[in-house]
Amino acid sequence: MAALIRETLEGVVTPEAVLRVCHKLLELGVDEIDLGDTIGAATPETIEPVIMEVIDRRNTAADTAGRVGEMLIDRYRVVTA
Repeated sequence: MAALIRETLEGVVTPEAVLRVCHKLLELGVDEIDLGDTIGAATPETIEPVIMEVIDRRNTAADTAGRVGEMLIDRYRVVTA
């Protein structure tokens, strides 16, 4: 996924929108999702809510959210270490 924080035509991308796209990709059979900031809009303050949205939902939503959450937890730990 590109333009994770801000999209040039649509503006701000919400954490909920990122979660919806992750769910849809996993439903289609995608087994790996890379999250990117292709326009350089992300900061630690803007990326954290996106990651936390997916992590918060990993145990309460469908199994696909769990897989996304686990992947993002690993990435988040590397970035914030």
